Amino acid sequence: MWLAFGMIALGALLLWGGAEAMVKGAVKLALDLGVPALIVGLTVVAITTSLPELFASVAAQVVGGEGDVALGNVVGSNIANLGLVLGIALLIRPMQIPTVIKKREMPIVFAASLLLFIVMLPDSIGRIKGLVLLTGMVGYTVYQFKISGEEKTISKQALEQEATLKLSFGREIFLVILGVILLIVGAGSLVKGAISIAKHFGLSQLVIGVTIVAIGSSLPEIATVIVAALKKRTDLILGNVFGSNIYNITMVASIASLVRPIKYSPQMLYLDIPVMLGITTLVWGLVHFCKKLTRWHGALLLTIYILYLINL
Repeated sequence: MWLAFGMIALGALLLWGGAEAMVKGAVKLALDLGVPALIVGLTVVAITTSLPELFASVAAQVVGGEGDVALGNVVGSNIANLGLVLGIALLIRPMQIPTVIKKREMPIVFAASLLLFIVMLPDSIGRIKGLVLLTGMVGYTVYQFKISGEEKTISKQALEQEATLKLSFGREIFLVILGVILLIVGAGSLVKGAISIAKHFGLSQLVIGVTIVAIGSSLPEIATVIVAALKKRTDLILGNVFGSNIYNITMVASIASLVRPIKYSPQMLYLDIPVMLGITTLVWGLVHFCKKLTRWHGALLLTIYILYLINL
């Protein structure tokens, strides 16, 4: 049993380290290749911070078609991003709402969440539905490219900081490859350890997926927003949280379903998806009607997340 917990801890650590390496290498490489700043901020950064979820979900499918773990990781990570991650960030530092987040990113997050619910009906996500989600990811990425010349990136400060890193082209490639290796090994360790614990304690794999696996694979987001909050980079916090949610759905769920059709427990439709849609709607409302998100809002989101965990 201690071995299983050790595998989870090791997996989470490797996922975190792999994501860090990927972010540094991929962002600097993209900037050196002349990719527009907005593309880097809303696609490269968002995708790389969603890689732990991607590799964890794909590993669950490869291990044995563990659909509850694969999809539970996606749904649980999105709930954690809005309840746990954003809640903690707001408790550290209240933040103003950029117009680009209010008018564009938040509606897209809600639309992606609703799309996931639709493709899940009636009881699985097959490869055709996976292609629909993947098309959504491509469409979102192309859309960001088209508007890249019209607006400033919401994570410009972070990108400028990354740009100051003195990395050679070879080291950039090395970091990307190292990140991929760490993500693959870490995802396998995390999933195998989580499944072992579920079997030992008689817990459902869905519960393990939306809690241990989801929180473990969300560690890069948690670390990023805490550091960003301490450094007063609130734009980066919102962009990272919302961008990650979009790619968790359109990239992670789609690729996992292409590996193997995702079968899941009915409970996900009755509890987890309504919670994801509910907290997404709540955050959209707060973002739309409030000029500033306060510590009270952070406490509310964190309380909702804790109540969700208690009711699992």
